[in-house]
Amino acid sequence: MTHIKPAACLFFLLVLTVPSRPDIVYLNVGDAFQDSVDAYPEGTHFVIRSGVHRMQEVDPKSYDIFAGEDGAVMNGARLLTDWVDEGSYWSHAGQTQEGAPVGNCRDDRPMCLYPEDMFMDDDFMVRVGSLGDLGAGRWYFDYDADKVYIADNPSGHTLEVSAAGHAFKGTAYGVTVRNLVIEKYGQAAQWPALLRTHQPEGEEEDSSRIDDGWIIMGNEIHHNHAVGIKVFGLRNYVIKDNYVHHNGHLGVSIVDGDNGLVEGNEISENVVDAVGIRVAEEGGTKFVRTKNLVLRSNWCHHNHGAGIWADIENINVIWEGNLVENNGSQGIFQEIGGSAEIFCNVSRMNGTQWSGWLYGGQILVSHSSDVEIHHNVLEISATGSDNSGGNGITMVYQPDDEGRLPLRPSRNYIHHNHITHKGTRGSTGLGAAWNDSVDPALIDQYFDPDSNTFDYNHYHVPDLSRGYIHWRYGDRWLGNLDRFQGIGQEANGTADTDIDTRQSFGQCEDALAAVPSAGEAGQKDIDPTAVAPEQVRTPTSAARPFTRYNAVSGLLSAWAGGMSSAFAVSVHDARGRQMQVRRGMGLNRVDIDLGRFGAGIYLVTVTTESARAARTVNVLR
Repeated sequence: MTHIKPAACLFFLLVLTVPSRPDIVYLNVGDAFQDSVDAYPEGTHFVIRSGVHRMQEVDPKSYDIFAGEDGAVMNGARLLTDWVDEGSYWSHAGQTQEGAPVGNCRDDRPMCLYPEDMFMDDDFMVRVGSLGDLGAGRWYFDYDADKVYIADNPSGHTLEVSAAGHAFKGTAYGVTVRNLVIEKYGQAAQWPALLRTHQPEGEEEDSSRIDDGWIIMGNEIHHNHAVGIKVFGLRNYVIKDNYVHHNGHLGVSIVDGDNGLVEGNEISENVVDAVGIRVAEEGGTKFVRTKNLVLRSNWCHHNHGAGIWADIENINVIWEGNLVENNGSQGIFQEIGGSAEIFCNVSRMNGTQWSGWLYGGQILVSHSSDVEIHHNVLEISATGSDNSGGNGITMVYQPDDEGRLPLRPSRNYIHHNHITHKGTRGSTGLGAAWNDSVDPALIDQYFDPDSNTFDYNHYHVPDLSRGYIHWRYGDRWLGNLDRFQGIGQEANGTADTDIDTRQSFGQCEDALAAVPSAGEAGQKDIDPTAVAPEQVRTPTSAARPFTRYNAVSGLLSAWAGGMSSAFAVSVHDARGRQMQVRRGMGLNRVDIDLGRFGAGIYLVTVTTESARAARTVNVLR
């Protein structure tokens, strides 16, 4: 460990005050990271030297900064070099790590319950439960003997076995983790290699610091047993420019976090076949009980399961400019929540592994309300079957599960999207599954075009006569645009047979141009002693005023986009006359019936203490 005091610098900040720049402490290969963290006060800036730092586990202090030099790797595995030939297999002693079994597994991967993994030449091997099950690419752990076994000859190969559970784990505030490779940590199912966790049971978050979320930026996080990144219970967190891939069952997860920004990440190939974890949150990402979450310019691809998934009480989610493609089930998934705007995304070729019923949609809304979906470009694969290959924009409702899924989808508006079917399969539309005990009025309300509205969408299909619109379920039908218009949907929708043109929207170019391409996200050759601009915290940067307009009902809804902001909503007509002003607070929604003002163009402005947003609305009736 080397301790260097940098030259004094002068900063002029026009945003929130952050702790003054701390001394820099260098962590070298072989240093005990936690000893250094314990020895220095909170707010210390640690630079992790280039090289492989094995089995380091860090519980950081508040406002600590951990920045890696190019080539700095935190590796949770032990290198195995002392193999013994025992005839039909090879053994390695001295393995005293033993994690508790947690989770559920695929039938052919029953040992996924245990957190340890073995890696041959940086790839997962398949863990088996006995010596008799050994074979090529398989390994066995005898906990009682503290030995691991393989059938492959280790000569010429690099063998490692995970022996540490996490790179970072703690309840501190304002921690920054930058420019590191974090790999091969062995943690229980649903737990990550990089974790900001809840306070211990019975303790509450520090209200004076809860706004200081973690910044996780420019890291490569891969080949960990379960999850890459998980953050609990903070506001104003930033997860940016990371490459998160090949983790056992999930890339990124946020729980109980407000005003978060997830931007510019590549999240790919998570849910690894050799591991075999099967729990209820497989895929690229999952977000639970968040407010004012911004998901922008991420590339989420080739994950087994959903691509980007907001599940359970996510309020005011912004999905903007993401490229979501080739994921196993839904591309963009808004479930059991509401108040979301999904726009300027490209979601294509998702549902490759499963798209039964209306699942596997390029965009799927389930039991959510107040969702606006617009100016997205969607493509459905020409290949697949009844249960794979994907769907377009779909919405599902299961009222026979009202006890578990209480939210009836309503006030959802789907408009101005390009939906291209490359072949003759896949659907867009609404479905519901119900039984005879359900009040028919619930079903009628759900399917009422004034409740969930499709309009101004553009369908590109190889055959205009085939059924590419799905409606209802038990008495369902599949139809084309003409039939959809016949029930009051898509009054201004269009359909053509141009399935070859790559569609786009000009207003979406900037957000989509910021999506990382291969090799752009992750660790870079940076100055690890510099304080990144993102470390100057602006608590409103991930929140903004938020409006939604339903062209069928004429109802405009507005939110402040902040936890406690007072806000005002004003409406002016084309001549500048003020038609109405209403006031609201925080997450409470303000509704204004623009339809009662008559047809025309109106300017709607939402003003908070720190932000202002305006939009024009064309009321047609």
